[in-house]
Amino acid sequence: MPPLSLSEPLLDEIYAHCQGTYPDEGCGVLTGPVGQAVLTGIHPCANIQNALHADDPRAHPRDARTAYRIDPRDLFEVTRMAREQGMELKAIFHSHADVGAYFSDEDQRQAAPVLDLSVAAFARGEAMDPADVTARLADGRLPGDPALGRVRARVPVYADLLYLVVDVTDGKARGFKGYRWHVDARTYVEVDVPVRGGVTR
Repeated sequence: MPPLSLSEPLLDEIYAHCQGTYPDEGCGVLTGPVGQAVLTGIHPCANIQNALHADDPRAHPRDARTAYRIDPRDLFEVTRMAREQGMELKAIFHSHADVGAYFSDEDQRQAAPVLDLSVAAFARGEAMDPADVTARLADGRLPGDPALGRVRARVPVYADLLYLVVDVTDGKARGFKGYRWHVDARTYVEVDVPVRGGVTR
């Protein structure tokens, strides 16, 4: 499938939402027709990071200025609406305030936390043969303990979704970058996201 693309009007809506939440990070979900490589709908969501930080600053040391957490109720509602309309979730976007567009260590941790799993659980989640997982453990291609049959690896929460990070500096959206899960590298890597009209940002 070709890379996901979005229109300039949709990008303008993303920028407007992220500018509106500045200096906090804005966030939301993008949808599109099932099976098509195009983003057509924007669904801004509440960033509940300030509430998480206020409730338990030790567990959530960052506030919404430097982190985001999409309200699960918003995500549930968008998912339900998308299914009813023959659409699907295709991307998650959030902004960075005054630090540029990049997939930070915190973004990596949130999108793909490091888990310690049994070979069977890891193989099931990755649609792999358990024997292949064991072989990868044994020769060091996966971190973990072959003797105990445990795999320690980043596991993406939404492996099929594109992540967009918007740079909002001094209250103005300056651009964005796209990131996708790379199966072999087991991390998120930057990818091109065409903007319809021949522009790539």
